[in-house]
Amino acid sequence: MIEKAVKKKHRVSSSSRVEMLAKLPASRLYKKANALRKDLVKIAVQNKAGHIAPSLSCVDILTALYYHTMNLSCDPQWEERDRLVFSKAHGCYGLYAILADRGYIRREDWENFYRGSFLSGCAERSTEHGIEASCGALGHGLPIAVGIAFGAKLQDKKYRVYCVVGDGEMQEGSMWEAVQFAAKYKLSNLTVIIDHNRLQAMDFLEDVLTVEGKRFNLQQSINCRI
Repeated sequence: MIEKAVKKKHRVSSSSRVEMLAKLPASRLYKKANALRKDLVKIAVQNKAGHIAPSLSCVDILTALYYHTMNLSCDPQWEERDRLVFSKAHGCYGLYAILADRGYIRREDWENFYRGSFLSGCAERSTEHGIEASCGALGHGLPIAVGIAFGAKLQDKKYRVYCVVGDGEMQEGSMWEAVQFAAKYKLSNLTVIIDHNRLQAMDFLEDVLTVEGKRFNLQQSINCRI
């Protein structure tokens, strides 16, 4: 999973005054991901929170993005930062663990989420804490990410936009509208990663509605490899 999520390195900041977050070599990502998983399970169980499974399934993806791929500074609102829209927001515990580890949110807020902290069971927009969008309702994140990427392209901004979506979430019609828009306007600054864990809330994906039948059409329409 980590090898698939790791992308090429991006630009170096044009401002020498910006303190960038350090990146890890690929060889250290597995160890970091395992530590985050342990932290996630510990806090979720301690706080009696649900949605542990969808949080665990995307830890490798988020680890690769936050520690190796994305261009980030110590200031979560730095204008040139790469953006991550976490569309499967019910699986946000891994994201919280990373934001706490990166210093974007206080450790005590992460440890007390679900019981008094500003952090809720679904990620809610708070750019001062590194959370780019509220995506509690599935099917919203990719359209938001497409809008951000389109705006960046119109303004000739150099940052990239990443969007992590659930495979069950791809049943939403709004997701396919966003894919069509991204293809039409050639949003090469947008990367969409599907967390293909083959599960959704009430059943296995194949027993409800799978996206596999759309795989070839999706590849052809946006000229990408899945």
